Amino acid sequence: MFKQKNFFEVIKYDFYDKGVMQSYTSFLSRSVVNVSFEEIGNEIIRKSTGKKAWLIASGILFCLSILLCICSFTDKTITMADSIFYLVPSIVCFIVFILLKQELVYLVGRQNLFFFYKKNQISQIHEFINEIIKRRNNYYKEKYAIIENDLTLEQQLNKFRWLKNDEIITAEEYDYLIDQLQSLANKAYMFYNQK
Repeated sequence: MFKQKNFFEVIKYDFYDKGVMQSYTSFLSRSVVNVSFEEIGNEIIRKSTGKKAWLIASGILFCLSILLCICSFTDKTITMADSIFYLVPSIVCFIVFILLKQELVYLVGRQNLFFFYKKNQISQIHEFINEIIKRRNNYYKEKYAIIENDLTLEQQLNKFRWLKNDEIITAEEYDYLIDQLQSLANKAYMFYNQK
């Protein structure tokens, strides 16, 4: 199990036999999603989220406040209170931006898994992502790295190439499966030619 907290948000991950269960709880909502290993990719990206409009509004209001402060020295109709009037919402907008800003790490696939990016948890996040990928690869090996009688030779070759290209099986495992497949194909060929 892997758990992270970020202000009023909590993410928990648990493994089940065919995938990962992601539980997300925030101040206002809760969701549980089961993500099968079939939907999990192996690309990892880091992304910042947050509404930049809050930062832009804060910047505009702050500049307006500074401009009014400067103008108050030359124009006596403008007071420092006018400057402070725009400074306060500027600070509020900036605080909202800081509270909404998040750094996330995504394990990208058909169904993305996300983690809060925290500098003190980087190694734990990567260890857990590596464990997810390892378990996904083991799941794929058990399910697909076998010779199936109901598939054609070409379909099986494509399946084994896919497993090798996605680094689910090693080159040695690939060679072993191809040798097994060729051996079966030769036996079948010999069997049908004897008749």
